[in-house]
Amino acid sequence: MALRLFMRKQKIELSKNIMKYKTHPKHKHIKISDDGKIIKKFNEPVRIAVSHPRKGVNLLTVCIDGRTYISFPKLVNETFNGYPPQDKRYVTECIDGDYRNTHPSNLRWVTQSSKLGAENMEGSSKRSKLTWEKSFFCYHAYKNGTMTLRALAIKYNTSDMSIHRAVKRIERLKNQNNEHKNRRNQIQQSFS
Repeated sequence: MALRLFMRKQKIELSKNIMKYKTHPKHKHIKISDDGKIIKKFNEPVRIAVSHPRKGVNLLTVCIDGRTYISFPKLVNETFNGYPPQDKRYVTECIDGDYRNTHPSNLRWVTQSSKLGAENMEGSSKRSKLTWEKSFFCYHAYKNGTMTLRALAIKYNTSDMSIHRAVKRIERLKNQNNEHKNRRNQIQQSFS
């Protein structure tokens, strides 16, 4: 009798601990647990891979058909929170900043530009390997003809393309400033 009671208690406890899974809306063979930690493909557990660090962040990916790797937080977000609006490019963001916490309540859709924030602004050097001071030096050295792109790249231990982009960025900013000055002068002349 005591053994039956013990077995009945264990069954009740096991039934409480059983994970519930939800099917992905597009990939019907993929099921994700309610806590966002376990993924199953054809009812078999799937390994969640940690891809190479990209800008200091490890990305959790899942191979869904033998060749296509998809972001695991994105799959969880699509499964539990639905697809993002189609008007802009949306990415999945972990609210607490911990990419390993893939609980559906910790994930949300944000636009890619808002996630990148100031890095995505026009004329920003946050994504460049060069500081603003180095960019200005490269611009003047290249425009004056004292140094080539290759020589500047060797000096700052970066690629020719990074130097080229820095020079173009400074040119763009100078052109924008000149356009603003010209517009201001035209407005002032029209009032005088």
